[in-house]
Amino acid sequence: MLLSELFCTPGWLAIAFAKDAWWLDIGRLLIGFGIGLLTYAVPVYVAEITPKNLRGRFTAASQMLTSCGFALSYCVGNIISWRTLALFGAIPCVVQLAGLFFIPESPRWLAKHGREKEFESALQRLRGKNVDISVEAMDIRVITEAFENDSKGRALDLFQRRYYYSIIVGVGLMLLQQLGGNSGLVYYSSTIFTEAGFSTIIGTTSLAIILMVAAVVSLLLMDVFGRRTLLMVSSGGTCLFLCLVGLSFYLKEHGYLEEVTPFMAFAGLLGYLAAFGVGISGIPWVIMSEIFPLSVKASAGSLVTLTNWSCSWLMSYTFNFMLEWSSAGTFFIFAGVCGVTVLFVWKLVPETKGRTLEEIQAKIAYIPQQDIQ
Repeated sequence: MLLSELFCTPGWLAIAFAKDAWWLDIGRLLIGFGIGLLTYAVPVYVAEITPKNLRGRFTAASQMLTSCGFALSYCVGNIISWRTLALFGAIPCVVQLAGLFFIPESPRWLAKHGREKEFESALQRLRGKNVDISVEAMDIRVITEAFENDSKGRALDLFQRRYYYSIIVGVGLMLLQQLGGNSGLVYYSSTIFTEAGFSTIIGTTSLAIILMVAAVVSLLLMDVFGRRTLLMVSSGGTCLFLCLVGLSFYLKEHGYLEEVTPFMAFAGLLGYLAAFGVGISGIPWVIMSEIFPLSVKASAGSLVTLTNWSCSWLMSYTFNFMLEWSSAGTFFIFAGVCGVTVLFVWKLVPETKGRTLEEIQAKIAYIPQQDIQ
């Protein structure tokens, strides 16, 4: 997290004080490196420091604040210049740089690297001075040692047979999250509203508000209904609302109900972002932080993060071309991907609510019995 902010801070400053397009490119590149690290490190860190009964809500809280950041950027970006907006972007980076000196290292990471005294001190600090941590500490040690005994510490260890299921779930969720069109819809929301004949200022401001509301709802429901239920409801909702957006463009292209179609597109996009924010937006990152053991978490995190951002780039790059090909067809394709996501979650994604990380990882990846005794 420290390294990521050392990328992001100069990145925002390079954009704010850019002299030409090269400065903008360098700034975006630095921010890209930083955000790539943060999107993986933050949910993993939060999952590793929180108790099992609160882990989902805490990880969802980080996603909620990310959504609030997006929403704030949408609202503020309508009234200030992009240079001033870039300066605002540097403020949280500086705050986090200072704040990182006051938080402990992940106890599970310390246990993996054999730093016993620091491990117990960090865990005790996180749980409270008067809390008995002996059972939790023992569970962490046992599972960490079991995975370490069967791992040679290489990146290719991730592709052992016992991790196949975790890889399919982690990579599959990231693929489907992005191929459902989220990046294109968020980055090109103004273009979509213009194409639909709806006010871009009203549209983008409404999207900002709905993003925050959906993130709060996800936070409240995460540890109540579980990950699987929210994922299926969220994916089903995005499928239906994208069909509504696609239908509005189909009617517009054929000259039907022209007075109604802008509002259909607006309602569909609002509904899509609400459904997306409740589940499929943040839960894949929650599950990714839970299902991979420490022995392969670095390589696994790199793989799923690379998958997510590569697909995000692909969607961002191709979205305008798809709209030019067929606006209605674009949204119907994305709706189909969201429908596939419902089936994927139903058949393959495990429920992780209410379990410790060690219980989740031991169940997903087979560990020889003698290694955990």
